[in-house]
Amino acid sequence: MEWRTLATELVEKVKGYGSPADGWKVVKEAKDVTVWSKPSDEWMGTVYKAVGEINADVETVFQFIDPSGSPDCLRNKWDKSIESRTIIEHIEKNLKLMHTVTRSGLGGLISSRDFVDLLVIVRNEEFLGTAVRSVSHQNCNVTSDAVRGVNYPSAIMCWRINSDPTRTRLVSVIQTDIGGMLPQSVVDQALPASQVQFFQSLKEALKEAGHLSDS
Repeated sequence: MEWRTLATELVEKVKGYGSPADGWKVVKEAKDVTVWSKPSDEWMGTVYKAVGEINADVETVFQFIDPSGSPDCLRNKWDKSIESRTIIEHIEKNLKLMHTVTRSGLGGLISSRDFVDLLVIVRNEEFLGTAVRSVSHQNCNVTSDAVRGVNYPSAIMCWRINSDPTRTRLVSVIQTDIGGMLPQSVVDQALPASQVQFFQSLKEALKEAGHLSDS
């Protein structure tokens, strides 16, 4: 399939996850963030959605979550779940192919994973964000260094709050087949926990940089 067509379909898919809808149940709550889940219509697994509001404007938050400038982007400085990110092909300005290697998690219970994704940068009147889904690429074959995972349509979206442009409604959507032989109970624990940690680490990075207001 042509990359632009795939990207358009991906953006429409993840945008729908950002809107309220039936079928979601709360699976984890923490300060300023709630994680919901429901069965995925993309694969035989689960889609998780974390939502919270951040006291920083959309443009600033997006600068901190956008990985498209890898390896020198701001996100790589604070997102400790990632071992490395490499842009392996620049298709066009807002469309790239990216290889990501994660660090091990849950005290080593989950070993390092790697992903080859189509990365779409989204800018519109409603939100700024990134959307990904896994693809194949001839320069990124499976190796013994990491377990190859699969990202089904996933995204991080910085939604504008019209009543308060100094704040951001952040929505993180993941539906990932992390591969390997892990019990489902471990996966169900790890993915929501990773989303909560993402929010907490992002807010810490924004605060350290002087971008997080107290309001």
